[in-house]
Amino acid sequence: MSLGIYDAFIFDRSYTMEELTKKIDILRKDVKKTVDIQLHKYVLEKFLYCYFLRENLSTDEILEIAKKETDYDRKMWLQDTAQGQWKSLYRNIVLYIRGKVRNQTRDNLLESLDYNYRAVLFLFAVEGKILCIYSGNSSIIPILEQQKYLSDFQYWNNTDRPKEISEKDWEKRYYLWEKAIGPDYTIHNHGFMMNLYDTSMELFRSNFPFYRESVPDYDDILYRLMDTLYPDIEGDQWEDKWNELKRNCPKMDMDGIGQIFDLTERRS
Repeated sequence: MSLGIYDAFIFDRSYTMEELTKKIDILRKDVKKTVDIQLHKYVLEKFLYCYFLRENLSTDEILEIAKKETDYDRKMWLQDTAQGQWKSLYRNIVLYIRGKVRNQTRDNLLESLDYNYRAVLFLFAVEGKILCIYSGNSSIIPILEQQKYLSDFQYWNNTDRPKEISEKDWEKRYYLWEKAIGPDYTIHNHGFMMNLYDTSMELFRSNFPFYRESVPDYDDILYRLMDTLYPDIEGDQWEDKWNELKRNCPKMDMDGIGQIFDLTERRS
């Protein structure tokens, strides 16, 4: 039977439930900031696209685009954009993203968002040791790898073992994983799960911070604008319009973004 257990770790020793809970609570703080930044960046990408659209089109032109838009949420965003209702636009984008994340069990965010915002640890107690498997946003894995109490404990038998791991240690890994999640190897049927980022509770709380790392990719927004404003041009004409768009849509830091709709008081 081919077996692969990835994004897996072992704790440096056995912990009481109280000790384990304290470690996970500290870990959640790092995870929360990382996912917050990604979620906020996604919101700001959509927000700045609309803001820059308003800088390049008249109210009537934007309303005309809105009439043709069949998606309800995007139609609402365009209507806010046409009227320069930036707080309303931001709030509506936030509500849209929040709904998508809370419904992640249905679409897993793979289509609705660019990232998987689920962050879960599955823990297993085996012969005085604690093993765990991570599932979710891949940006969290480096955070787990930095924890001094966690060590890599992946296992697979469909290709050679890593050269730095002895055959004896590799077989020990197989033995412990067999005890932990065998014979079905379905992790949901064993151990218990701990959320590192609970999307049903955390997302867009009242004090959601404005991290400076949340500034979205400027060129990505401009490329989307080019597709909207000049879908049929190419060559030198495209280059001219691109440079013109960059002049009309100056790059912003978080201070500039906050000033658009007076969100500076929410920045942390």
